[in-house]
Amino acid sequence: MAEPTRSERIMVQARPAKLEDAPSLQKNCLPANTLDEVKSFLEKDVEEMSRGNKVRLVAEINGEVIGNLEIFFSRHPLTFHIADISTVVVNPASRRRGIATRMIESALQIAEEKKIEIVKIDVEAKNTPAIGLYRKVGFKEYGRLERGLVRNGKYDDLILLKKDL
Repeated sequence: MAEPTRSERIMVQARPAKLEDAPSLQKNCLPANTLDEVKSFLEKDVEEMSRGNKVRLVAEINGEVIGNLEIFFSRHPLTFHIADISTVVVNPASRRRGIATRMIESALQIAEEKKIEIVKIDVEAKNTPAIGLYRKVGFKEYGRLERGLVRNGKYDDLILLKKDL
């Protein structure tokens, strides 16, 4: 993937995902998944988005998806005021250009429109760039889940963050 020019960076937009995003999303953001898996995710997402349960945002430059984020809205009557952000991914060739920030800000705006009061996110403890990004947009650490993530048989802690809207 070619590196975006300065003018392309300005044209980045975050928007709800569509079924036709599957090939670009799989290639640029979710390469560990097959195209069929990504198509299946998106089919379920479109249904969940129509019900108001979640939004999958994608960031694109010139029609090419280069970022992904999901925000889930609680359906439980005691936690209806809480949303969770997950799967924040930006293609490595497009990182450090404000794309993740733009997607998170879009997700927070959607949450505010839905009258959400608390947005949570968790992140691998060793992912210091992501932790810095989340703090920069106003998330604060409220806990740590020791051994909360296992990858290739190795455990890592999860940092738990939240932002009050």
